Order: sequence, then C-alpha cells, then structure tokens
Amino acid sequence: MKAADARIRRLLLNGQDVLVPTAPAWREILRSGDLDGAPIRRPEWVERWLEEYGELEPASLGIVRWPDGWVPIQLLTVGPRAIRVHFENVICEHCDRRCGPSATFADPADFVGTGCTDEQRMAEYREFPPRTCPHRHGVLRRRQTMWLASEERP
Repeated sequence: MKAADARIRRLLLNGQDVLVPTAPAWREILRSGDLDGAPIRRPEWVERWLEEYGELEPASLGIVRWPDGWVPIQLLTVGPRAIRVHFENVICEHCDRRCGPSATFADPADFVGTGCTDEQRMAEYREFPPRTCPHRHGVLRRRQTMWLASEERP
C-alpha cells in the first residue's frame, strides 16, 4: 500500500507527519507488512491494539516514519485535534479494580523526532485533569488518567 492512499489521513502533529490509516487500510497494511516498501514495526502489537481499542470513537492509531520502518503511535481525538496518548485498562489505586479503557499521558519516547521539549510535551495534557474511578470515585493520579471510555467523552 502507498502512503498516498485515500484511506490514510495525514496530520501534522507536534511538527511531525503522522499518518492515520482507516481500519480497512490497517488490515491491508498488516496483511502486506509494509507501507511504501518500509516495514511496520510491532505488527502483532498493532493487531492487538486495533482489537482492543480500535472501536473506541476518539481512539486512533497513527504511524510515523523512522529510518528502519513505520512506528505506531496512539492518538486521542479531542475536538478538532489529536494528541499522543497511551491507552490501557487502568487499575484504580484506591480500590484495585479495573476502570475500563482509558488514556494516560504518552511516553516521552513517543515524542522523539518532534523537537518538543518536556515543557511543550506536558502542555499537551494541562487541560485534562485526572479522571475519577467509576467505582469508588477516587482520583486516578498514579497513572494520570486523562480520559475514560466509561465517561463517553474525551
């Protein structure tokens, strides 16, 4: 598949080109194992991510080009923009129960190649206060949970 395919949206995110394939485009990319002749890194992880989070409305999986292939990055759509995040099924530090699909701050490694400073990276998240556990309503600070699918809003 070619990166110019109409099923792949192109974003400029933190000064970096990010490609966001649709679900059918991801299936084709994973089937072939490459995009524009360059390999997709961690294809098994991509498949698992798409199964677990691919149906969530504000969640998407993008890819960025590196010298040795395409690297996946997780994105949360908030209004008209996308931000880099990490999706997980967070465990509440107050009651030890899982809270369902959620988004936390992205790992600093997800910003490599953007030129963002730590201050710029953290500014992405300032408008998102930590969410509360849907079971005991304690603030989910340990993982800095900024979005919960159970709230049905980013």
